Amino acid sequence: MKKFIFYCFILVIIFCGCKSSNKENAVIYIANKSYFLWFFDNEYQDVISFFPDSLINHFPKSYPISTKIYTYSHSKTDEIYWVTLTCDYVDTFNLNKKNSIIVSPNDSMLYLVNKVMWDENDGYFEKLEKMNYNFIALPYFKEEEFSTNLTECKLPLDFVIYIIESKEGIFLSKEYFSKNEYSAEKLKNGFSRGYAISNKRNIIIFWLIIW
Repeated sequence: MKKFIFYCFILVIIFCGCKSSNKENAVIYIANKSYFLWFFDNEYQDVISFFPDSLINHFPKSYPISTKIYTYSHSKTDEIYWVTLTCDYVDTFNLNKKNSIIVSPNDSMLYLVNKVMWDENDGYFEKLEKMNYNFIALPYFKEEEFSTNLTECKLPLDFVIYIIESKEGIFLSKEYFSKNEYSAEKLKNGFSRGYAISNKRNIIIFWLIIW
């Protein structure tokens, strides 16, 4: 499991020093900024290429300059695979709101598939049984800078969650699901993908999670 926080501008300042009217320094500033964007985009492209195109196509095609954080897991030892990306919300994103299921961060039917990877699974599998395995699957948004303890998924209530798809089945090679130690015994394999938007913060979080 990995987490990247976007510090391009801070790194640029470290490399370039204080602002200057000198044209040569301005050129260096732009060059370093371009380098870090290139670096993060290369990493981002490597991550999203791991997932099937049909499941990741709602994500931005390139690493947004306004990215706050993105997290991912695509190690075979995890057996739950996800990627999330948090950035400024802009109208140019190609979002499928019309056909999405809309839920609130405090919806009682939410099941946070990768929550158990933080050793916070006390009674969680029992919750699935009580729900008769009828749930809405999401990632656990604990690592977001604005996460809250007021909701189980950690998203503040000013977010609206849009679920594009959530289906049962095997959507990666079977070799990635040998033990399934992080899932309840009766939980079938599947995936969920979508995004969450806060108009208050002008933030969007894209996600895909496969288990």
